[in-house]
Parts: sequence; structure tokens; C-alpha cells
Amino acid sequence: MRDYADVHSSGQVTAELARYAWTNLKWISWVWIQWIAKILSLIYPQICRGPVGIDTLSSALSEEADTLEEVYEPFLLQEGLIPKNLLVDES
Repeated sequence: MRDYADVHSSGQVTAELARYAWTNLKWISWVWIQWIAKILSLIYPQICRGPVGIDTLSSALSEEADTLEEVYEPFLLQEGLIPKNLLVDES
């Protein structure tokens, strides 16, 4: 949504912009599903061995660690797709 707002708007995600994007841009949900699948495919083999390092995951996905912790992790936890405290800070 942030990327869409940067390209097609003032860069600010507003309720109106979000409503338009979710209603009219079906690809956004497909991109989200693909990204979640990519994250899960990287962390599921590790789950039995213990926590996954956020920096390692960040590097493997070419995504900021903060984004993983603030955007993806809460969603994955809420949906029951990962256990609590799976992603850990390696520093």
C-alpha cells in the first residue's frame, strides 16, 4: 500500500486510497499472498530447531528487519502461521 501511495498519490496512505486499492487492484492481495508464502518457506524448515534470526531472514528476503517485525510478523502471529517469539534479534 505504501508503494502504491508513493507512485500514485502524495505518498500518504489514506482511507480513501486504501479503499480504492483493495477494491480495484486485486493484484495487491496476490502479491501479499506470494510474499507471505516466501517468508513461510524460509522459516518453516527452521521452526523445529528454534528461533529464526531476523537479520538472516531480512537478508534472505532483501527486506528491512523493521518491516518484517512491524508488518509481517504481527500478521503471521495473528493468523497462527508462526509461533510467538519465532523471530529474534541477532544483535
